[in-house]
Amino acid sequence: MLNKNYIEVLYNMKEEYVENGYFNEATQTYTFELKLPVTPHTCPRCGTTTQYIKDYRVKTINFGKAHEVITIGKYRQRRYFCKNCHTSFSESNRFVGKYMRTSKSTLTSIFHAVQHTQTYSLIAKQHNLSVTSVIRYFSQVKIAKPTALPSVLGIPCMSLSGLGIGKRAKT
Repeated sequence: MLNKNYIEVLYNMKEEYVENGYFNEATQTYTFELKLPVTPHTCPRCGTTTQYIKDYRVKTINFGKAHEVITIGKYRQRRYFCKNCHTSFSESNRFVGKYMRTSKSTLTSIFHAVQHTQTYSLIAKQHNLSVTSVIRYFSQVKIAKPTALPSVLGIPCMSLSGLGIGKRAKT
């Protein structure tokens, strides 16, 4: 258990995806480079399988803070090209969503932090995000409304004497 590397557990990626990393003492940031292996991908438009690589794009991903050190990943994302329908698309991965710059592990950590009734500004500071980004992530959460009420509905009875109602003034 002591030799286990926790990159996969913490950031939802395998250790072999990390090519190299470096620490900047001036800004207190740890930056590492990510690259996934080439795998056949299915075209989202026509459904054919392709391995033809069109180009690469470097995507900067915020992985939050670990021990007061900001962790950033430079993800070298492949763009695949389908020769059948002439469509280009990005490769799929497990650690960042489409059009996102914040990792899925950071988003999970943000949603767990709200269980401790923290403020948006405190959550943003802990995860190296802006307050508006945290509010935007919480506003995207959809909670389904129940279709029917349960057969038994329990309503807690509130004591009026605890509020000072119904008590006589002491004379």
